[in-house]
Amino acid sequence: MGQLYRHTETKLEKEVGTGFNWWVLLFGPFWYWYKGMYLRGLMWGVIGYLTLGIGLVFVAFKANKEYAEWLVEKGYKAVQGQ
Repeated sequence: MGQLYRHTETKLEKEVGTGFNWWVLLFGPFWYWYKGMYLRGLMWGVIGYLTLGIGLVFVAFKANKEYAEWLVEKGYKAVQGQ
């Protein structure tokens, strides 16, 4: 289970996991593109290419935090009492 985020206007809810993200390790920048974070996906794709994929291990540890920060920028707020 992760943290639940709710948009302030649309009330749409999204759940963000915690810790290591296996999907990022397996799919790299495609996970970011699926979530709508196109520039970050491009950035991590280039870094993954330049490091022969080793950089994606580092990215997998911070991807969920980046996604949570991106949601907050888009108007989501963490739901308390989870």
